[in-house]
Amino acid sequence: MEVAKNLTFMFHPLETNDEKEPKKIQEIIQNIPERNTVSVLAKVIAVKQESVQEVRKVLLKKKEITIADETSMISLTLWDTLVDDPNISLNAVIFFRNISTRLFSNVKSLTTTKDTTYELTENQTAFQGVDENTYITESKTATVEGEVVNILIKKTNHCLSCNRKMLETETKSQFIKCAGCNMKFKVSAMDTTLTSTFQIKTNENTIKLNAYNATLMHFLISVQKEHLKNDPDELENFLLLLPRVKVEYAKGENVVSKISVLT
Repeated sequence: MEVAKNLTFMFHPLETNDEKEPKKIQEIIQNIPERNTVSVLAKVIAVKQESVQEVRKVLLKKKEITIADETSMISLTLWDTLVDDPNISLNAVIFFRNISTRLFSNVKSLTTTKDTTYELTENQTAFQGVDENTYITESKTATVEGEVVNILIKKTNHCLSCNRKMLETETKSQFIKCAGCNMKFKVSAMDTTLTSTFQIKTNENTIKLNAYNATLMHFLISVQKEHLKNDPDELENFLLLLPRVKVEYAKGENVVSKISVLT
């Protein structure tokens, strides 16, 4: 536990919201930037299985739950002792304080911090009718097969300590010191993420799609080309030279969930 408290990915300085009143979830999703602390009064409408994640060579317990109020729903990641807390259970109405906003692949979520506290509330009146079926609808996905006709892949490097975006000019030597937190580390150890926008030409039309780091890395592993994550230009060439690919994506958002090579 003492090691976990020193992990900077969870406990770096955050923008603090000193308001005592809880924020509505829809307001958090639409108006509050990432890495801000907020308070939320919400009902737990879904609970996933506990898992373990390795962070800085330390294994930490985590669990994702979904909370909702009368305005919307959002994912909340629990860490450490909160994972095993029996009070945080399905259908519980909880007032969470000092939880932090996150943004990944344009999806807002929440996570607990070392300062997170909570209170159970017996007031269920405001949450009558708020359950998993209120907001969760069947995922609508589509599949397309065709040729990648144009593509742009961007590689972004991040500080291991504070997650600050590192400029390309800062990564030319063996070591680097972050201008945000002053931590020094090897350039080769930086967190690297990929994002991509590309078009697939089918027999009928051309579709513009977006793919994010997890999907791109899964694809590279499946074709045994992991080394291309460090060379966006060569990865672009590789995809453009493929005769045909199969892509699964979410309708409306055009966000890719899987890329496969067709033979």
